[in-house]
Amino acid sequence: MSEVVEVPPVNIAPASDSERVDSEAGEQGGDTLSSQLNQSHSELENSQNNIGDSDSNAPLSSRGSTKATGEDDTMSLHSRYNARPYVGRDMWQDHGEEEEKEPNGSPILTNKFLRELFKKEHRKYYRTPHLNDKLYLHFKGFSKMKNLAQFTELKCLYFEANGCDSMLGLEENTELRSVFLQENCITTIEGLDTLKELRTINLSDNMIRKVTGLADCEKLDTIQLARNRLGQGDFSDVEALEGLLERPSLTAIDIQNNYLSDPEILPQILAKMQNLRVIYSQGNKFQNNISHYRKKVIVALPNLKYLDDRPVFDEDRRRAEAFARGGMDAEREEMKKIKKEKEDKHWANHEAFQLMIQKARDEKKQEEAEKEAAVEKKESMKEMMARAKAEKEAALKDKKDGIYNKEISDKDREFFDNVKDEATKRFQEKQADQEHEENPSLEKADFQKKEAEHNKVQA
Repeated sequence: MSEVVEVPPVNIAPASDSERVDSEAGEQGGDTLSSQLNQSHSELENSQNNIGDSDSNAPLSSRGSTKATGEDDTMSLHSRYNARPYVGRDMWQDHGEEEEKEPNGSPILTNKFLRELFKKEHRKYYRTPHLNDKLYLHFKGFSKMKNLAQFTELKCLYFEANGCDSMLGLEENTELRSVFLQENCITTIEGLDTLKELRTINLSDNMIRKVTGLADCEKLDTIQLARNRLGQGDFSDVEALEGLLERPSLTAIDIQNNYLSDPEILPQILAKMQNLRVIYSQGNKFQNNISHYRKKVIVALPNLKYLDDRPVFDEDRRRAEAFARGGMDAEREEMKKIKKEKEDKHWANHEAFQLMIQKARDEKKQEEAEKEAAVEKKESMKEMMARAKAEKEAALKDKKDGIYNKEISDKDREFFDNVKDEATKRFQEKQADQEHEENPSLEKADFQKKEAEHNKVQA
């Protein structure tokens, strides 16, 4: 009967990674692939359990870290497998407990929310706050702007449609260029004293009754205040808009669809803002209370390029200025003058074009005469074939080179300059109602016939 040999149990859970690998290599003949896969799976499960037990407001780098083994706490195993593409230590301020609801029940803009947002939309943001220059926080329901001081390089903030009732919270974001706060519940313009670089601010669809707080925004050029409550306060319409005069750098304002009715807004507010180029003011009663509103605004603002629903053209400005000088009669005279200038310019160009046509005809006649003179000379059959071949090759070469590759001769250039000078001269003579001789090279009877036909059509 054979003797039974007792085999000691195999140690499958050594105290350290090196002991585990050595034991499995010795017991299983060096086949460590399956054991290493089991080891990685076990570590991943342990790290996930640690993440579930950790504080949700703690730094991302500390959740799921391998503190038991004494490894570096910069990145957990869970982060190496499932985290977003960027890595690095957490740079967020305040990792303590954070309230998530305001007393009125609205959500709070917490660091936890920002971390989750940046993880979800990692293609838009950097994990380190001060590296981001844009923030999209619209339609989130925040009533306050909090935890934005850490975005020191922020250039553009989208915070519309949140139910926000205060503009405070942007004091540290001194690099802001554009702020979009439309469709909120803001009642007072405040908190802009430190925003020296601000260019554009949109405050449409709020509850603002008076313009204030713009004096320190040295580079502000555009403000939108459409559909607010301007004109509904305990002060006059002029007082409601006096805050715009604190910022002479403004070039575009939007105050449409408010409750402004005082016609003094034009002389006391708009006329004093000489840098304005764009104004939107329709939907206010003060427009109807000012006769010839558009003409008066155009005259008052020499740099204006766009008013309400359409641009301000040079012709519009000339008519408005004539109306301001002498009423409707002066405007009609200016309209006749504008019409005559257009016609004179048209006929000056027409005469210059006729000169060009006549020159081409003369050159063609001269070329045909030269060819006829050359043909009169008797040629042998061999000479005729050689000449035809040379003409054919020249034609093929011209076709290959293209007309746009030919240089304009000095003679042609001089002719075009003369045509231009002649057109300018004739335009000036027509403006001064001076008589001038027609070009002797033109057929005068034919030209007079065409001019009569044109006048008949105009009549």
